[in-house]
Amino acid sequence: MIMKKHYTYVLQLVLLALFSGTSFHTNAASHSIIDPDNALYQLEWSFIKTLIDEDLERSFERGEASSVTVFNCPTSFSQNADPGTCSAVVTYALPTTDISGGSMVLVTSLGSGDTFPVGPTTVTYEERDSSNNVISTCTFTVTVIDDEDPTIATLAPISVNADAGVCTYDASQLTAPTSSDNCSVASVVATPTSLGLGANTVTWTVTDGSGNTATSTQTVTVV
Repeated sequence: MIMKKHYTYVLQLVLLALFSGTSFHTNAASHSIIDPDNALYQLEWSFIKTLIDEDLERSFERGEASSVTVFNCPTSFSQNADPGTCSAVVTYALPTTDISGGSMVLVTSLGSGDTFPVGPTTVTYEERDSSNNVISTCTFTVTVIDDEDPTIATLAPISVNADAGVCTYDASQLTAPTSSDNCSVASVVATPTSLGLGANTVTWTVTDGSGNTATSTQTVTVV
């Protein structure tokens, strides 16, 4: 892509040709041009250079032109939660810029080395020039996954009386075992929901907020 210094260099040559004839000198090593000491040239060049700078700045803001590149902008990635927690300490290679005197500024609340909660978190860096103008952005998503199963206690066998007028017992009346999770417990459910006379094996299932499950069994005798 054409860089700003190339724009300015070419237009300086054009102006020199217009205002000082075809005889002009350049410094090949630095691409700087010897001042022809032409007052009209100086006035025109100052005006045109201002227009160039303003137009390029607007182009950068619109994303239509860029002579710089963000390096190492991470792609979106996932990471499991740290054991026993509902979060994870996340690290990644920081994005960099090739702007002279520029910087990459984190503009969201969490970055590399911070503790991210379970779920998706958007991370955004702004690429800024030496004047703190925003040139481009680097955005990606860090998703922390809760892959840890909940825990559930195992209850001792019990006997219960059948519900009045029937030969069954509604399992919703049972006292659920204690359960816990590194994030949250969504539900604890007994199956089957209806118990017949005699010994029944009840399976207790605990489900956490991320859909992870654990089970235990209990013998319930209906008399």
